Amino acid sequence: MKKPKKEKKLIKEESNLFSLYTPYTSDMLRGIANEMDGNGIFAVMIDVFGYDACFECCHQREETENELNSRYQKELKEYEKYKAAQKTRKERERAEIIKKAKELGLKISE
Repeated sequence: MKKPKKEKKLIKEESNLFSLYTPYTSDMLRGIANEMDGNGIFAVMIDVFGYDACFECCHQREETENELNSRYQKELKEYEKYKAAQKTRKERERAEIIKKAKELGLKISE
């Protein structure tokens, strides 16, 4: 598990910027582009999947500071919990090895 980094990530969300069966003029597209800039949206994706041609319209935006902080704190807590579990596992393995060495009559230097 990698230590979490405090850098903004892109979030994929459903988008209602486009209607898939509506024709758009250049003015309409400029308006959508301005709205995207105003909302911090980087890209709009239209996914087509399945044999029945289902469509999904999504957009990507950057995390806000609040989302970044809450995600980072959550990931950091999981990372610290993982590291603590790793430490106890290593200590348990070390104790087992020492116990087996003593059973075999080996000298142990700390």
